[in-house]
Amino acid sequence: TYQDDYGRNALHELAYEDRRNYAPWADEKEATLLLLDAGASAIRKNSDGYTCVHIAAERGKLGMIQALADAKKKLDLVDKKGETALHHACDRITRAADSYYKYAKKHYDEVMAQTTDGSEYQERELARKREHCKETCDREWAEIERYFGILKLLLAAGLDPDQKDNYGTTPKQIAFDCKDIRVPALLDGSYEEGDEQNEDKRLQMLAKGMNLM
Repeated sequence: TYQDDYGRNALHELAYEDRRNYAPWADEKEATLLLLDAGASAIRKNSDGYTCVHIAAERGKLGMIQALADAKKKLDLVDKKGETALHHACDRITRAADSYYKYAKKHYDEVMAQTTDGSEYQERELARKREHCKETCDREWAEIERYFGILKLLLAAGLDPDQKDNYGTTPKQIAFDCKDIRVPALLDGSYEEGDEQNEDKRLQMLAKGMNLM
């Protein structure tokens, strides 16, 4: 139940911290459940008006959100801007997907299309570049997947994709511009697992509710 001068309790700190800052082997979900059992409040707001849910959603703490959802904690409180955790998660996944497709995936495709003169040195260097690009793409895609998992958890917990913040912006509006076409579909309730593998469904997601013609 301890709070620091900024109104942060142990759950706030866990949400803020990178895993390597407390224990590289720690299980995020188990750590959250331990803190809840010890009496840490999941609805306590810090001086910025954020609960640990807002911070965890913004920082991609999927395990923490899962633990809070499993414990039936209230996840839909708003911050000083009237934003829910769903606003935060939509903003982050939109930015993460923009970076992935604009830089990491584009660079990966360019490197994969490169050829060499057949020399051993160039072949070795190209293989190294391809491996590095793949590692970057895999890491950034894993981040997108974490945020996508958080969106599903928050929606399942009843957070409203049409809830307006103090400026009249909804999570659904934020998600509309996301380059991961699953996200707008998820927010408008039309997404089902595997839709991106179906060409007709993929085209519908690309259209974002507009007439395909």
